[in-house]
Amino acid sequence: MYSYKNKTLYWQNDSLTEVAAQAEQLLKEKYAYEGAYYLYSMDVFRSQIGKLKQNLPQSRFFYSVKSQSHSVFLSEIDKHENFGFDVVSGGEIYRTQAINIDPRKIVFAGVGKTKQEIHIALQLGIYAFHVESISELKAIAEQAKSLNKIAPVTLRMNPEIEVDTHKYITTGMHENKFGINVSEFADALEFCKQDESLHLIGLQAHLGSQLLDETVYEKALLKLESLGLAAKQAGCPVQYYSLGGGFGIDYETDADSKPHREFALDRLQVKLKPYFQKGIQIDFEPGRFLSAYSGILVTHVLYTKQKQGFTIAIVDAGMNDFIRPALYEANHPILPETDSKNRSLYDIVGPVCESGDFFRKKIMMPKLSPGDRLFLLHAGAYGQVMSSTYNSRPMLPEVLLDKGHIHIISRPGFYSDLLVREV
Repeated sequence: MYSYKNKTLYWQNDSLTEVAAQAEQLLKEKYAYEGAYYLYSMDVFRSQIGKLKQNLPQSRFFYSVKSQSHSVFLSEIDKHENFGFDVVSGGEIYRTQAINIDPRKIVFAGVGKTKQEIHIALQLGIYAFHVESISELKAIAEQAKSLNKIAPVTLRMNPEIEVDTHKYITTGMHENKFGINVSEFADALEFCKQDESLHLIGLQAHLGSQLLDETVYEKALLKLESLGLAAKQAGCPVQYYSLGGGFGIDYETDADSKPHREFALDRLQVKLKPYFQKGIQIDFEPGRFLSAYSGILVTHVLYTKQKQGFTIAIVDAGMNDFIRPALYEANHPILPETDSKNRSLYDIVGPVCESGDFFRKKIMMPKLSPGDRLFLLHAGAYGQVMSSTYNSRPMLPEVLLDKGHIHIISRPGFYSDLLVREV
């Protein structure tokens, strides 16, 4: 995906020096902006969609909007058969409707749906609510009755399957806030059966994010199948099982290396083949797998300062722009624009007034000087969508590379934006 040719960094077939120069010229001409920005490749995004379609052709995919919610990516997803949208808020529903996405392609997840959000989703006629508690079932039933509608619901079960990922992104254990415990399944099932405003259509198990072991999905499916049999015997047969998202990517991949820890879709397909042969519908909710590789955070060195044994490079992007290293201790590859064998130790840090504002520590880099570009890779997922204006720093612009053409898809934030909501 990344390689150095004649010591210059390429992203697939595009010179990042040339792409960045064009992007920065556009930003300067249109907005008088000079600073960090997000750079995306729609070609990479499409390639990831293709991997899912090729390896799991019998499945449906509901794209996790929270991972990358810009309308250009939602519009691309909407072009593909058997793809829909997994939303977790009224705001994400609003995003889908702003570009005229069919509500029947939407599943509504999340532990804290408000009455207003439930009301809106029912009025639109979404495909399903993924329900995370019996209390939520009651709230959905109440809103459905008020609108004289029947709410399609899927029970998100807590399968008690331990996975190897960061503690902040596990979702399938009893201590997590997500899902309904298996011990409560009978009560939830009975409530669905007795309430005429609810229609149980599916069962779900979501195990976590950034998963690299395909065997955990088979374990989850076995548990869902057992619960599905109980539902059928109770007179509530379900139409599908959802195994959530979580397909992991290789955050260690950088220049001239192939992914070696990416989620193995081909092995998952083999494990699920017996279920597909029985006609069982299996859904997934990928987010990071589709969007992470498609984005880069482009930042520039502002200053360097020498320390004993290493150098600090202060760049113009901060933790408010990209919080994953501070929040998840994530180590994203950072590549210099020009390769060199002569390297030394650097800390790459941002300008925010927090000691936790750094992107990498003790990373080998060629000699860096003010103005040098650095490329933080695999930043397309949970990047701009998790950014903030902390320290009153305006939001970064977003630039898209699509079939060789460069477009600004989000303008840079202005200082005046910081006061827009104040009354």
